[in-house]
Amino acid sequence: MTLSLELHGGTLTDNPDSALRLMDETAHENLHLYWQPNQHRDLPYNLDCLHRLLPHITNVHVFHWAGKEKFPLQEGESVWRQYIDILAGSGRDHGLLMEFVADGSDGQFREDAAVLLQWLR
Repeated sequence: MTLSLELHGGTLTDNPDSALRLMDETAHENLHLYWQPNQHRDLPYNLDCLHRLLPHITNVHVFHWAGKEKFPLQEGESVWRQYIDILAGSGRDHGLLMEFVADGSDGQFREDAAVLLQWLR
């Protein structure tokens, strides 16, 4: 059995420093992190966060938005290809979970899922 914590504001894992501190203090082989880009921060912050937390990351929530505005995943290709390359460099498998889609529609979900699959080929 494993336990994976998400990185969210107002929690013990709301930034890379506190998340790493928690992982170091617990030091349990079955405790992991789920990662997602912080839609309120810029790309350099998210890349740094992903690099620093990579040893602890199991799964990743996939979406493309800024602040509260959601966009089709295709519009985030250049960013997500960087994230995917970093994840691939870990030498481990990571589940990529579709989380939010623009307008919350089934059609956009299917389109985003197809885009993600295309990037992974």
